[in-house]
Amino acid sequence: APSYRLVMVGSMPHKTEGTSDSSSVIAEMENNAGYPRVVRLTANGQFKITKNNFRQSLEALCSEGYI
Repeated sequence: APSYRLVMVGSMPHKTEGTSDSSSVIAEMENNAGYPRVVRLTANGQFKITKNNFRQSLEALCSEGYI
């Protein structure tokens, strides 16, 4: 079992080592078992972590009972 329950992602390099045939580390985590849930943080249609989208994501996850 993974040590983490959730990964919140923003901007990062598109291609990294260890992603097998996946197009990105995000796709690798989303499409393969064994990884924690992935939440993409965006602002204005682009990957970006802001105080607002971080807070909104946490509130939504709490509301659904995930955390």
